[in-house]
Amino acid sequence: MNDSRKRPVAAWIVAFGSVLLAVAVAWLFLGKSDTKTTEPASQPAALAAPDSVPRLKSLPQAALGGGGKQGASIADIAAQVVPSVVNIFSTVGGPRGVQPGMPPDHPFFRRYPGQFAEPRHRQEQSLGSGVIVSEDGVVLTNNHVVENAVKIRVVLADRREYSAEIAGTDPQTDLAVLKLELNQGETVPALPLGDSSRLRLGDIVLAVGNPFGLGQTVTMGIVSAVGRANVGIADYEDFIQTDAAIYPGNSGGALVDMEGHLVGINTAMLKKLDRHQGIGFAVPTKMIEPIMQSLLERGRVERGWLGVIIQDLTTEAATRLGINGERGALIAQVGRGTPAEAAGLEAGDVVSLLDGVAVESSAQLRNAVAMKGADKTVKLSVLRNGDRRELSVRLGALPAEFSR
Repeated sequence: MNDSRKRPVAAWIVAFGSVLLAVAVAWLFLGKSDTKTTEPASQPAALAAPDSVPRLKSLPQAALGGGGKQGASIADIAAQVVPSVVNIFSTVGGPRGVQPGMPPDHPFFRRYPGQFAEPRHRQEQSLGSGVIVSEDGVVLTNNHVVENAVKIRVVLADRREYSAEIAGTDPQTDLAVLKLELNQGETVPALPLGDSSRLRLGDIVLAVGNPFGLGQTVTMGIVSAVGRANVGIADYEDFIQTDAAIYPGNSGGALVDMEGHLVGINTAMLKKLDRHQGIGFAVPTKMIEPIMQSLLERGRVERGWLGVIIQDLTTEAATRLGINGERGALIAQVGRGTPAEAAGLEAGDVVSLLDGVAVESSAQLRNAVAMKGADKTVKLSVLRNGDRRELSVRLGALPAEFSR
């Protein structure tokens, strides 16, 4: 009787002990697994110890799938920009067989007397791109896109079409400003202007435009150089150089940074032997902004004028002047009766600063003076015979004979 009572108790004790043993074993193994590396043994050591791997912190997030904005990709930036980039179709009119600018007494007319008494007009279609920079329909483009146009048609990415008038042009920088003929109260998507002076070599940029009339096209590249001058495209040059493709029809389109801001107007691509060389040029916004405002307000650009002939400060010239290690623009000649003469500038002076900004070349000084505008007073830091002088100059207006 006692044995039969003890058997269930013993069985219960054995079962309870088995449960405790199983829990202990499970705790033992689970506890150990928490302290182990979770990567499989076959995984590379670089992934097993990520903190020890050097990272390319300077590589833009966009190159890895991100963008200038948190979580944005290159595709996101393109989608944001494309609605503000337009296709421009301009009609250029003139007598058939007559080249623009041919005077009435040209030998062509003497050879064919009376044939053009009632000129037959040709109409050629020119195409290009533009960028909407204001919701009320202000469009930036290149002057060569709309030069001599008698009719301009602008097509948006959403296929809306508008006629446009030229608000002003500046052939010396190859820029033009158009105004869309919108309905009352109507708005269009505008692209914000960025600060091109913040661009660094290697920054990723997108070029958006209408190459070969194909429609909206996005290409990607990097900033290859900044401050490019003496290229021979325009009178005043301060180009952003990029390898983002800029083909015929892309002129006037947008060069944008990874924040989706306009940093330049695509203008030209280097071409040799009828082949594009993969080097494009864009007018930077730091040059565009004052020109655009001047064209909108006055219909023309009033440039500042010093009245000097300048050249780059070469190593040889710096040695001769005893100012080794200095950079700037060398004054070769000062015109009589000019603002420069009135301020006391002399031939042989080296301008190293303009309003506190370092002068790196003669082209930079020329552009900076021009962009200041007429009747503005600027401060120049000048090296003369090894001594530094500070001069104030009230700029004049660039004479007409120096403008084309």
